[in-house]
Amino acid sequence: MKRVFLSVFIFAACNVAAQSKQYYDWQWKPCDASKARFISLAEKTDSGWLRKDFFLATKKLQMRGLYEDSLTKVRNGWFLYFYANGKMSSIGQYVKGKKDGLWLSWYFNGMMQDSVFYNSGYPAYIFKWHSNGYIADSSVYNPDGTAVHVYWFDNGVPSSAGRSYEGEQEGRWKYFHKNGKPAALEDYRQGKLVSRIYYNEEGIALTDTTNRDREADFKGGNKKWRSFMENKLEFPAGVKLVNTDVITVVINATIDEEGNVTDTYVDIPFNPLFDEEALRVMKKSPKWVPAISHNRRVKYYVRQPVFFGQEVE
Repeated sequence: MKRVFLSVFIFAACNVAAQSKQYYDWQWKPCDASKARFISLAEKTDSGWLRKDFFLATKKLQMRGLYEDSLTKVRNGWFLYFYANGKMSSIGQYVKGKKDGLWLSWYFNGMMQDSVFYNSGYPAYIFKWHSNGYIADSSVYNPDGTAVHVYWFDNGVPSSAGRSYEGEQEGRWKYFHKNGKPAALEDYRQGKLVSRIYYNEEGIALTDTTNRDREADFKGGNKKWRSFMENKLEFPAGVKLVNTDVITVVINATIDEEGNVTDTYVDIPFNPLFDEEALRVMKKSPKWVPAISHNRRVKYYVRQPVFFGQEVE
């Protein structure tokens, strides 16, 4: 069988105008070129320092933005972010390090994710949508520090509603199950919970108001999850890595209210053979124990590193 040799790709498009270059690993930590998954190029322009970050695996832009300083710490200008397949993920402007004006973002499938208007780093309004197009969030912020929030599930049923003051929940908040029945009534004072009533999915009040909040979890815990991944994951046949014995592909996914793994996509690719295998195994995951927030099941977002290791000869 013909063996394909793969190495970490080194960005070949040398830009003679570039004044700085930095490599990063999959965790966005500075590294040498042999371990890099991203490369960052920055050059001086009349408007500031223009920085471009690239996925090494696809040679596509991950980010393009303008900075005030040569160390690219203070964002000051337009920023564009992209998925590994080249589709735009978000766009907006910074002024002196703070988001300002309209920011837009999109899901991996191309659907609008949110529209947020900022005023010197503070949101004035937020509109969000689910990946299926249903509205998810409508929040309006007033100059006096008060705000009104309404959230929905992806079937159009209200999820929660309430008010806040200077970023802290204030007054009565109502939460609902996905079937439309009440899940919780909670009262807040300066962001602190002072009382609550829980309801089951039939809308009947419960005597036990013990906090039930939890993150989504694979049945059996992390040990079972690692075992599942190790048993299902297959190292691509005929492939030999060079310069490294372990590579990582990062998969993003959503655990829905029933525990199903949905909306999976490759966040940080390495090579199509490895990317497709990591995605295949993630999609085959059994149901998880869904997340609970305010006494009702909610969506939960995971960012899963998938490790491939080859046997040392």
